[in-house]
Amino acid sequence: MGYYAVKFAADAIRGKKVPVYQSTGFVVLDKSNVDMPEMKVYIYSN
Repeated sequence: MGYYAVKFAADAIRGKKVPVYQSTGFVVLDKSNVDMPEMKVYIYSN
């Protein structure tokens, strides 16, 4: 996240377009979503 923050700040200063949203690639698991099938990949490994 730090690398992209600096890169996008520099790009913005130079007048380049920067993305509005940048995925950080993480998921927050809590009691409301821990039982969802798509979250199992983050909990269990093969």
